[in-house]
Amino acid sequence: MPIKLLQHKSWHVYSRDNIERVKQDEAKEEARLKAQDVQALQAQADRRLASLRTGAPEDSPVDVILPQENPHKTLSHHSRGLCGMFKKEKTRLKELEPSKK
Repeated sequence: MPIKLLQHKSWHVYSRDNIERVKQDEAKEEARLKAQDVQALQAQADRRLASLRTGAPEDSPVDVILPQENPHKTLSHHSRGLCGMFKKEKTRLKELEPSKK
């Protein structure tokens, strides 16, 4: 006959108190993350508004990410500093470039 001691332990996973504590902690964390997101969006909006008020030129970067024209060029530029991690891809791209022309 097993001894039923688990239900008397404070760290028991399925006890009602611990289940409620976990739900409350998850709700607190979710509320904290939402508040953090709202604060980040507000800060970003304030930065944009400040840059518009100061009359920043349009070509200055203000949180704008421009698309790259040719992603294959960036692979060869980035692979130089990565200790040859993309050496195979780099050689394969070099082999493919003359065949495209």
